[in-house]
Amino acid sequence: MFYAAESQASFQLNLNPPFVGGVSYFNTSVPQQILRRLDNGLPVSDPFIPVNNPSGTINALPADRPIGYVQQWSLGIQRQLATNLLLDVTYVGNSGNHLQDLHNPNAPFLGTGPVAQRRPYFATAPGIVAFNYIDQRGKSNYNGLQATLTKRLTNGLQFLTNYTWSHAIENTPHFFGGGSHQDERNLEADRGSSGNDLRHRFVFSGLYELPFGKGKTVLTNASGVTNALFGGWQLGGVFVTQSGSPYTVLGGAGRPNRTCDGRLDNPKVEAWFDVSCFPLPAAVPDVVRGGVYIPFGNSGNFVLPGPALLNFDCSIQKTVKTGESTRFEFRTELFNAFNHSQFLNPNATVNSGLTGRILNARDSRQIQMVLKFIF
Repeated sequence: MFYAAESQASFQLNLNPPFVGGVSYFNTSVPQQILRRLDNGLPVSDPFIPVNNPSGTINALPADRPIGYVQQWSLGIQRQLATNLLLDVTYVGNSGNHLQDLHNPNAPFLGTGPVAQRRPYFATAPGIVAFNYIDQRGKSNYNGLQATLTKRLTNGLQFLTNYTWSHAIENTPHFFGGGSHQDERNLEADRGSSGNDLRHRFVFSGLYELPFGKGKTVLTNASGVTNALFGGWQLGGVFVTQSGSPYTVLGGAGRPNRTCDGRLDNPKVEAWFDVSCFPLPAAVPDVVRGGVYIPFGNSGNFVLPGPALLNFDCSIQKTVKTGESTRFEFRTELFNAFNHSQFLNPNATVNSGLTGRILNARDSRQIQMVLKFIF
């Protein structure tokens, strides 16, 4: 069990009335405008927001707020397949409770009429726009199968491979994935996949010392210029492929309706998901104020997967010994070596004109070179 270390930076209660407010004076030289001088002293009027008539945004938290915690468990088995080869298969699970949820209890009810009058605390404090309210009502769980194959260094080769099949779920979408609540008063409607839920992830990393040069299989007795040219070469690489990060379709009062799955068999940059599966809810009448408004939709958080990631980084290193304890190392590193397109999630706001289109991508190939002298 692990207790969550939670920061309250920029969330001090002393940022509430009557400790906030003030008056600012700005003197300008061109054109010259002197609004206040030092010999005028402090203003006579109270510049702070009165506590009996608060306004703006209020920071708040419950007095009996519990501490969030995560319970974790695992069960694994290891098998030595060869002298230098180890297989590890492990089930990993965890459950988070009382996770921090920053929300606004003063969010206006849906309907027609002035927004301020639809806020729950308007009658008591009409000047308050919102509450930054920290509540420990979040929950999460994770279940994953992790398989690892490790080869220790022999004959100049070592590598590590890992495959993870997992699913992460939460009901506070901003805690892990940067989302937000659709309805502050219906937390369970936000329960779904976590924003960092990656169902499948495979990683291979390895190093290989080429068998050329002094003491190696080829040119084992090489020395001088021959060894300097052909010896001391090392290749390295990291290959990563994983499922796309999930995203939320937005529109209307928060999220639209979801009438079908929404995933396409052959998604493209111009159309990554089926927009027709996410219509806005039909308008409903406001029986109190009259008129009609768009209600909340039934689509959930992080319901669609984004573009998968396929990336290969590699390095080539050359070592030249110049003495017993001195050597040069020259290394060339290529990130996204094959310059494979790595698209980010599409625009997912319905009726935006760009709905379903991918507009951004990760960096293209980058190359860096390093020369190091070790002594």
